[in-house]
Parts: sequence; structure tokens; C-alpha cells
Amino acid sequence: PQVARASRNWGVAAVVFGIMVILGLMLGIGVLMSSRSPVTPPLPPPGPRGGGARPGLTPVPPPVLPPTQDTVTVPSVSGSYVFPDSDRRLLTEYDLRDKSNWTLTIARNEIYARRGRPFATPAIRAYFQQQTWYNPLPCSPEEFDDALLNSVESRNTVRIREYQVSRFVSPAKHP
Repeated sequence: PQVARASRNWGVAAVVFGIMVILGLMLGIGVLMSSRSPVTPPLPPPGPRGGGARPGLTPVPPPVLPPTQDTVTVPSVSGSYVFPDSDRRLLTEYDLRDKSNWTLTIARNEIYARRGRPFATPAIRAYFQQQTWYNPLPCSPEEFDDALLNSVESRNTVRIREYQVSRFVSPAKHP
């Protein structure tokens, strides 16, 4: 009889524990639901009283800039450098694999740009002219001496170009 009573007590304890867990979960969900921000009522329809906008909020349209023929639109690459350490670390295929052809072109040319190489391709030139760190040398792109690159930089330019050719057929010249 004592074993049966002990088993029954354990069974009651398990049921009570289960109910407490369920109540705790329900209470937790209730707290979460009550902490959410209230649903914003819809805007009133436009009418004679100037409805359609919330009091105190005035929509501001984005500025419209006239296009110019001298401007080359160049999408920026996140951050200042694609590979900030490409002058001291050999890049791997893992580094290159998720980059677009244009981003790889920028990455390859940023190695040259760090050393002051000027660029003939308008989109590449425009991109680097936007970089605060870029200081082109007073020479033509053809006169730039690749000997200014260290061995890691030289190997990385070759590695990026070979990867571009294998994946995209040729390096991108524009975005």
C-alpha cells in the first residue's frame, strides 16, 4: 500500500508540475504579446479636413538631382577596401568565391591604387577617385611600374585575374 501511495504522489506531482509549466508558458506568451507595440490605426481617408497624414509628420520627398553627362555612376563596395590586407596576405579561393566580377575587378585594382597607379577605364578611375586614400601618381597608366608592388601584391593580382577568367570568362570593365 505504501508503494502505491508513493507512486500516486509522484503521479500527482508530475501533473501539478506539468500544469505549472503550461501556466508559465501561457503567462510568458501573454507578457510577450502585451509588450508588443500597439497596432497603428490606419490613416484617415483624404478629405476636406486634410486627412491622409498623421499630425506632426510631413513627408519629405527625396532630392532629385539632374543627370550630367560627365558623371559615371559607380556602385560602392562596402568599406574602404575590398581586401584590406591584400598587400600582406595571399588571398584564397575562399576569399574570392562570393564576390561579383566587378567587386573582384575593384579588389585587383585596389592593390595597384594603393601604390598610386592611375586608371584609364572610366568606371575604375571614378571608383578610386571617390576613395579618400587614393593618391594617383603623375604618370599615365602605361608608365606605372609594376615593380612598385611587393611579391604578395603581385601574386594577389594574378590570382584574382585568373579567378575572374575561370569564373566569368574575363574581368569586368564596368559595374
